[in-house]
Amino acid sequence: MSYEILMARLGFPDSERLRRILEYLMNEEEAKVAAALPGTAEEIAEKLGMDAERVKEILENLFFKGVVFPKDF
Repeated sequence: MSYEILMARLGFPDSERLRRILEYLMNEEEAKVAAALPGTAEEIAEKLGMDAERVKEILENLFFKGVVFPKDF
C-alpha cells in the first residue's frame, strides 16, 4: 500500500518500473515513512503512530541511500 501512495505522489501511479525501483530502494516500512513526507521526524511519527526515534532511524537510512534529503540541505 505504501508503494502505491508514494507512486501516486510522484505522479506515476501505474508504473510497474517505478514500483520495482522503489521496492529495490526501500522496504515497506521505509516507503510508508517516505510517503508521509514532508515533515519532521516527530510530525511523521505522530501521523503514522510510530516511535519518533524509529522514524529518525528510517529517515537517516533513506538519506544514506540517497532517497531523501533534508529540506534545508
